[in-house]
Amino acid sequence: MGGVLFAALRRKAGLDSVELMISGGAPLPVDTSKAINLLGISFVEGYGLTETSPVVSLSPAEKIKYGSVGPALDNAEVKLYAADSHGIGELLVRGPMTTPGYEGNPEATAKLLRDGWLYTGDLARIDSDGYIYIVGRKKNLIVSAAGKNIYPEEIEAGLLTSPFLIEAMVYGRMGSGGREEVAAMIYPDFDRLEMRLGKGRADITDDDIKAFLDPEIKAICGRMADFKRIKHIIYLRHELEKTSTRKIKRSVPT
Repeated sequence: MGGVLFAALRRKAGLDSVELMISGGAPLPVDTSKAINLLGISFVEGYGLTETSPVVSLSPAEKIKYGSVGPALDNAEVKLYAADSHGIGELLVRGPMTTPGYEGNPEATAKLLRDGWLYTGDLARIDSDGYIYIVGRKKNLIVSAAGKNIYPEEIEAGLLTSPFLIEAMVYGRMGSGGREEVAAMIYPDFDRLEMRLGKGRADITDDDIKAFLDPEIKAICGRMADFKRIKHIIYLRHELEKTSTRKIKRSVPT
């Protein structure tokens, strides 16, 4: 339908020759995927690691499941290790495209490869059609006081639905009771804050930021389960530190 309705728009944007787009390297927001598919361009998501040369799975354009990175490719086997009651476990991969290990580092190789399977460090679930849904990194997992698993990436995706936030990094922080609680570092969109507050960036105080954004974040968290709600927020005046591949470094403040 979108192929016909939005043909003129695609042509004006110089996208009339684009039939397929593939996203990888970071989670693809579902709304973004839906919007581009609505325009008549098949926008699919894939998954892989450097250690898997690098593609493991890809969503087929003719059967997209939003939020999924698709089923494993023909040359790859996948399974879950230590899946919980919700069917979420560490994603393991096996196939001829996986690395034989890290040269000169047998200890790291032993952690990565066991019994022919590559332990990705990514937590995922797999549906009945074999479609993989990545929910987060194992090392980023936060465990609530009640023993419930909290995936920072899920909360970050929720926060970034706000037009007033550019970046968010959610992490576990020890609370006053000696229990881990959800915290976040947030980089606001200062251009939008300037327009809404009627002040230049240099004149926007920390109190201004907190007064404006706290209710926004509270509303977002109100749509989440109680144990996922953010208890502590640090507002930044600069972007979060990135790796060489532009991924946010998850360095937690002490």
